[in-house]
Amino acid sequence: AYSTFSLVGDEVWEYNQFFNGNAAMGAFNGADAENNDWLVSPSIDLTDLTESELRFHQVINYLDVAPAEILKVKVSSNFTGDVTTATWTELTVDQWPAGNSWSEEVWSTMDISAFDGSIINVAFQLDNTNLLDGPTWEIGEVIVEAVADVSVEVVAEPVNQRMLFSYVGGSWEVVDGIDYLSAPD
Repeated sequence: AYSTFSLVGDEVWEYNQFFNGNAAMGAFNGADAENNDWLVSPSIDLTDLTESELRFHQVINYLDVAPAEILKVKVSSNFTGDVTTATWTELTVDQWPAGNSWSEEVWSTMDISAFDGSIINVAFQLDNTNLLDGPTWEIGEVIVEAVADVSVEVVAEPVNQRMLFSYVGGSWEVVDGIDYLSAPD
């Protein structure tokens, strides 16, 4: 399960019914309300994986500033339950919704291969303490995709096979129907 941390403000990340269930954080309580709130994933094991990517589904409304000014996506490889003591690396979000509509849903993708070989946590942070604004940010599906190299023994002759895995609902699943070409192909 995801964990929530509220460092400033009364508003908190909550479950919402849209996107077939999501986490929503609204920084509004009759007026724009100052908040610093975190939504942190369970641990994600990238120990034996490569080419890891983070994808997430989002929508933003009531935003009056550039999203990256107050909305952050971060990764830590040393989170132990306290967001203030972990070291966080801020990711560059490739695509943000405009921030003024419930109908503009966006899938964003970020390269997290710098964390291959690690166990990580992903955090979504709304921090408007330096720039007061009262948006609502909804995070739908969060998916980590990576590649694992595995050896399969066929008639006593090892064959390397690449497989694509997707991290969904707290566990890794093999993604079927993906073929990789190599130089001999």
